[in-house]
Amino acid sequence: RLGYMINAIVSTHHTAFFQQELQNFISSLPELGSAAAVLNQALETVEFNRKWYTNSYPPIQQWLTDQGYMGTSGGSAQTESNEGYRLPTNLRPIYYDLELQPDIYGDDPSTFTFSGSVSIVMDVETSTDTITLNAHDLTIDTKTVTVTPLTEAGSVSVLGVTFQEEAEMVSVMVNKMLTKGGRYRLDMAFTGPLTNDLA
Repeated sequence: RLGYMINAIVSTHHTAFFQQELQNFISSLPELGSAAAVLNQALETVEFNRKWYTNSYPPIQQWLTDQGYMGTSGGSAQTESNEGYRLPTNLRPIYYDLELQPDIYGDDPSTFTFSGSVSIVMDVETSTDTITLNAHDLTIDTKTVTVTPLTEAGSVSVLGVTFQEEAEMVSVMVNKMLTKGGRYRLDMAFTGPLTNDLA
């Protein structure tokens, strides 16, 4: 069950940051015991994903652009890139604080679930009143969604949360434009099924 959970979590990660975080986590454990093989395999998976993404994604992205499936530049409107199932470019995330709590009790792995929360610190590249995120197979507790300004006085209220199931995205609408050059924090809690295609 431990191997199933870890493989589900790391299977889609491909960044050097996540690889280092995983290495730091492993190094912090006083004794790996029987988990050593699983954790080392997880590191190898992230390393493989990172190399594949670095070497293979750019030519694939270029081909998709040449075929007209991806635009060459992002627009200022949040909705422009939804048609291509790509996130808008007017917000740039700079930090994620993610907590996950797996529920792996029971005999049937297909019923395993997890709950979690995330804080995302982001810089505003272009003023907007909507924050759009990827949300693959997640149930978001809309009562927990908050947006906090970090570089200016005042507060931001969340007006609503909408889901685009086909695009696997969620949009958070706020009561005023997020200021270009400003920094904000988005907080939310969620639940979801623990599957091999966790992303």
